[in-house]
Amino acid sequence: MAEKLMRLMGTQYITDDHAGKLTDTLEKLTEVDLSGCKFTPAACSVLKKFYPVVSMCDSGNSTRNSILVHNNKAVRCNEPEMKLLPTDVKTPEDALALFRGIDRTRVYKLDTENCRTNKSKAFIIAFLMKFPEVQVDLGFYAKDIFSTVRREWLLYAEHHDAYWRVEGSAIVKIDCVEGKMQDLDGREINEDIYVHEFVVLPYEFGTMDVTEHSEFKAAWMSALKVIMKVETSKKHMIDYIDFA
Repeated sequence: MAEKLMRLMGTQYITDDHAGKLTDTLEKLTEVDLSGCKFTPAACSVLKKFYPVVSMCDSGNSTRNSILVHNNKAVRCNEPEMKLLPTDVKTPEDALALFRGIDRTRVYKLDTENCRTNKSKAFIIAFLMKFPEVQVDLGFYAKDIFSTVRREWLLYAEHHDAYWRVEGSAIVKIDCVEGKMQDLDGREINEDIYVHEFVVLPYEFGTMDVTEHSEFKAAWMSALKVIMKVETSKKHMIDYIDFA
């Protein structure tokens, strides 16, 4: 069992003044439990330096624990070879060609030059909804992508047992137990309040094809509408719902 940092430090409030002692303490450990601790930005910077060598958890907060586990895993795993997800979509035909021709066995990342336009963003959203089996690293665009989908999804939101929550460039799974979800500070928050207060989407997003899901239908149609909005094409993206 991991030792509690609060006991080792003699306080739950880890401030800038504790940076030296925190460093000395973590250098002697291979795993540590941050349960109950509060950190200033400088103290958090010390923690980040030890992600590669110290396994961190939070036995008292499932949300923060998910983030810590994600961060530990992210810095230690061998980064797969990633290819840029082609998102330069000008016509519905462009999108159809990409949908049909993309290699679904590859791991993709977003092209920072092309993914800022409304059409490219709409293509990314439609792609994530239709092809959950394809791995895409959204990076720091995760919040923007999630926020765009949320504008439509929140109008039809229902109960879910788990959600994805965006924290920076990390996307972590948050469980909903008996209608309650836990925040980073340990607060138990009602599900209906939590989903409005934080950048979350149901766990089904990105893990299954949600194009026919009642909660996501509006977001799906909105993405297609943006993609098909072009004067030079006589065909509509809505004609291409079957991408198989």
